[in-house]
Amino acid sequence: MSDPHIGPVFASFDDVTIRLTPVSWISWDMAVLDAQALGGRLSRTPGYLLPLD
Repeated sequence: MSDPHIGPVFASFDDVTIRLTPVSWISWDMAVLDAQALGGRLSRTPGYLLPLD
């Protein structure tokens, strides 16, 4: 908000801006999950996780 180029733009919106500071990160390898838990179904159907519209 203190940036003179960004602050006024956000201030003009009728929304709330929240700053989050993570204390940890978690990630996973979808290829490994797919192979272990789903039997490779996601890799055989690439559009499975894409929106329908």
